[in-house]
Amino acid sequence: MTVETRPAGPADVEALAHFWHDHMNRRPGLAGWRRIANCPWYGEPPNHGWVAVDDGRIVGAMALVHSVRHIRGREERFCNIGSLYVLEPYRGRGLARAIAGESTADESITYVGIDAAPQTRAVLEPAPVNFRILDDRRYTWRPGGHRARRQVAIGTGDAFDARLLPSPLRRVFADHVALDMLPVTMTSARGTCHALLRVRNKDSDTLYYEAFYLDDADVFGDCAAELADRLLTGRDAILAADSRFFDAPPAAAEVERLRQVRHYKSARLAPADIDLLYSEVPLLDLKIS
Repeated sequence: MTVETRPAGPADVEALAHFWHDHMNRRPGLAGWRRIANCPWYGEPPNHGWVAVDDGRIVGAMALVHSVRHIRGREERFCNIGSLYVLEPYRGRGLARAIAGESTADESITYVGIDAAPQTRAVLEPAPVNFRILDDRRYTWRPGGHRARRQVAIGTGDAFDARLLPSPLRRVFADHVALDMLPVTMTSARGTCHALLRVRNKDSDTLYYEAFYLDDADVFGDCAAELADRLLTGRDAILAADSRFFDAPPAAAEVERLRQVRHYKSARLAPADIDLLYSEVPLLDLKIS
């Protein structure tokens, strides 16, 4: 029987959750995969993922986590492309590439892949899917990395006042604080930056404070070394932010290559406009490289 590829609808949510849970990764549990198939911040998404179906049974699927953001004063539609999996008997037929191409063809949407593994890159980058590399490195700061303190005000944790956020950011910050991200505000002579940091260990014991969002990279760069001194404890902690946010290397920063690069496809936005929020990473509590 011919395999059909199509967008997943509300009736597919439970079958999708079981597909990813049973065949790919049980660690997030069914509840985690249900959040991916029916994300909590989009009432009526364009779809609930993309599936390949054989005789009514899902044999391949890509996670698509949709969101709406305000970028430079304009409403923009985003989609995080996530987990892509095809059952072994159906591999080698071009299903993964068909799913990736069909599910990312809407030019009004900016598509973002945060941590594409080599097998996913092989599907995304070649024509006709045509994803480009969004970033391949990050800047990092360790505590004790600068000599002179600047006049910097920093608020985080209990000292962070969400009421002072610009109105469009309040919902964004609330959505991600609920997913265990750390909100930070920094003020220097150049202005104020609001940031969301995700704090997780990676493969080693190093604890990364990774900037998933920042609204003023210049201010963040001014404040980052001092933020690392104040916020991080121990030499096995690192503050990090992807390089595309910055026009030039920030003061006191080191450069670290990403083991798995970021990807994007957009007819509307520049790489610096694309952050890491509203993705499967916090929904599934995934590590990123």
